[in-house]
Amino acid sequence: KRGRDEGNITVGFFHPYCNAGGGGERVLWRAISCVHRRYPAASIVVYTGDTEAAPDQILQKARDRFDMDIGSEKVNFVYLHKRKYVEASMYPYFTILGQSIGSLILGVEAMLSEAPDIFIDTMGYAFTLPLFKYVCGSKVGCYVHYPTISTDMLDAVQSRRLAYNNKKRVSGNPLASFVKLRYY
Repeated sequence: KRGRDEGNITVGFFHPYCNAGGGGERVLWRAISCVHRRYPAASIVVYTGDTEAAPDQILQKARDRFDMDIGSEKVNFVYLHKRKYVEASMYPYFTILGQSIGSLILGVEAMLSEAPDIFIDTMGYAFTLPLFKYVCGSKVGCYVHYPTISTDMLDAVQSRRLAYNNKKRVSGNPLASFVKLRYY
């Protein structure tokens, strides 16, 4: 949204598991801290599916776990109630495809709640980027702590090795392995 001053800008961070307390969350809270330090008047929105945690609890956990003090007046939370659609357990087959479609469902919920000027995906839900760019007109960016498809996953399928992501009926079948590599 060109021509707007930084005091009217909303930066949205898409992180459905913001209260998990891992390395990806450390990056999220550091990014929020940096945005506020550089643009103190900007509004920050965190899209989270952690519906069981109140904003003060989420921020307290960030303080305790990462030693980052982010004031509650600086961050607004948009609670997403459709997070189950990005859970791997929902899709025993074609998990990546299911989660990608699920991220669109979650993204639409987020977008309808609050459309930011700048949208940053910090979880690797790449399908949300065009949604916010073309439907909302948001500038988009991402930081991905864990890739959706890792080289370990590709290697397991390519070498036809039994693994958590490569069941016996795929690893034992050259055609199924070929198709799965193309799917990835």
